[in-house]
Amino acid sequence: MGNRFAGQDLSVFLNPDKSLTLTLSRNGGLWYGGEASLSRRLGYGIYLFRVRTRLSELDPNLVLGLFTYSPFEKRAHDEIDIEFSAWGQQQNPVLGQYVVQPYDSDGHMVRFDLGKSDGPATYSFAWDKDRIEFLSWKGYGPQPLEGSPSILVAWSYSGRKDMPDPRRANIFMNLYLAGKPEPAGSGLVAVIVDSFEFIKKK
Repeated sequence: MGNRFAGQDLSVFLNPDKSLTLTLSRNGGLWYGGEASLSRRLGYGIYLFRVRTRLSELDPNLVLGLFTYSPFEKRAHDEIDIEFSAWGQQQNPVLGQYVVQPYDSDGHMVRFDLGKSDGPATYSFAWDKDRIEFLSWKGYGPQPLEGSPSILVAWSYSGRKDMPDPRRANIFMNLYLAGKPEPAGSGLVAVIVDSFEFIKKK
């Protein structure tokens, strides 16, 4: 099924503390996902999303996406994804995944358990000409050193053939239904993103 997205004051809310709430809302008998995006492209550098919500508690029919996207379909939309979902499978746990589209090519996706994430966490990727380094860690502190117990998962992608181009892609954040007509009713239907930060490559 296709998703409908709504913006500010229906499915996207800017909170008094400057955090952003993405939620699934019902209006006129229809469900609307929340979506926010940047209007400008940022280029090579480090992209950091600081998420307050414990994502393992997300409704199993929902997907949270933190990603880049361009209109160039032949380039797999220059899409880099950090996603969280049980993909509508209520018997399965909510997992995270890093993806460099197309997802079904070998070595383009890795999934990870959210069991170690017991509170706010930072989800990031560092985008360079020849590689993308994904890293997630507990809390909002500075990037931890390799081997730190605060690291949730790390993954590196270096497929030159399908490397996305930052000159064409914008940042998006959205919360939507995973092919289901409505939430399962057994998890969170709102996510709080405390901040997004971009650190330009020197």
